[in-house]
Amino acid sequence: MRIHTEKFGIKTTNPLEGHDIGKTLEEILAKSSIVDGVCHIFLPHTTAAIYMNDCEENLKEDFEIILQKLVPYHSSYVHNMIDNNAEAHLKSIFIGNYTAIPVTGAKFDLKEGQTVYLAEFDGPRQRSVIVKIMGV
Repeated sequence: MRIHTEKFGIKTTNPLEGHDIGKTLEEILAKSSIVDGVCHIFLPHTTAAIYMNDCEENLKEDFEIILQKLVPYHSSYVHNMIDNNAEAHLKSIFIGNYTAIPVTGAKFDLKEGQTVYLAEFDGPRQRSVIVKIMGV
């Protein structure tokens, strides 16, 4: 088994935004020369998240709308007494900060139109993404 690890950064510009990182992940997979295995994507932050879904703008907008309804800004969260970003932490808890994608034939096992997003909940920030691909 081989392991290929890379880290890349994303500079966000808004408090709430999504970034399609699928192309970057495909480039990293190609560099890895791994044909069969798994790709683990990890975001070492507690106010952002990683998720997979269709690459469709209206769905991205709907995602942001539902997050605002589930965890609204400016509520009376106890954590806000510390640094006023409790809603960002709570959104990250709901969505999660990692995902894994199977790799078969040197390609991700994703359906057509599916991609991976970094979701920013406390921007603007500099974010780091760690990618670890394991396999043969």
